[in-house]
Amino acid sequence: MDWLIYSAAVLCAADGCDHLDCHGGPFRVVFAATHQYNDIILASVYSSETGEWTLPVCLDNTCEIYAQHIGEARADGPLGRFYTPYLQPRRGAVVGDAVYFTVRYGNAIVKYDLGKDRLSMIEPPQPDVWDIAITPMENSTSLGFACIQGSSLYTWLRKVDTEEEAAEWIQYRVIELGKTIPVANPNEELSVVGFAEGVGVIFVCSGVGLFMIKLNSGQVKKVDEPGKYFSVLPYMSFYLPETGNGGGHDAIDLPHNA
Repeated sequence: MDWLIYSAAVLCAADGCDHLDCHGGPFRVVFAATHQYNDIILASVYSSETGEWTLPVCLDNTCEIYAQHIGEARADGPLGRFYTPYLQPRRGAVVGDAVYFTVRYGNAIVKYDLGKDRLSMIEPPQPDVWDIAITPMENSTSLGFACIQGSSLYTWLRKVDTEEEAAEWIQYRVIELGKTIPVANPNEELSVVGFAEGVGVIFVCSGVGLFMIKLNSGQVKKVDEPGKYFSVLPYMSFYLPETGNGGGHDAIDLPHNA
């Protein structure tokens, strides 16, 4: 496959798995990429059980939203005619039977449907912001979208009607960060740089450092010093409570990796 830029996601392939201790079992890798020579996005899936990749599927102008995306991008200024659908090399979000990736222009979202082996494009709730993150939310039953406008963190949920295949974005929460995340200068803009799946945590950076925000409480904690952050991939660990004696408890550790 000739690709220009790409991203990938690893999924457990075991039926009925609760994903608490599934390392070492069958898995799949969803690989998505912008083609190097053609204005298309491709996706293929690797199975550890077969040891093979599926034939690539393609997102092109046969998708109405994708065709509109390309047209709007190429009409946007003198450099637009050179636009390439640049798939961002960030972590994908796995929600249900689908994996989601982002395209730089307008924060367009590319969806790969595992069951249908099909690519499609979704319009975001906020196209005119720079640094965003998409994340599983509500126990991985909804797709989340997070961005910063002004000094506030905005989050949305995408609800899906499985019967009519209709979907809409619903604003989930707005968290004011002006008094909780310090900045290096008054004109500095905060940036969303990642998420921690399953625990409702968004990572935001400023010139003062890297911070994690708990969506359910709005609690903010500094986790690293200032640096260049593009996509934060947290390492999460946990242990299960011992059964029968009541002496154990859950724990989640969130060291980071940028």
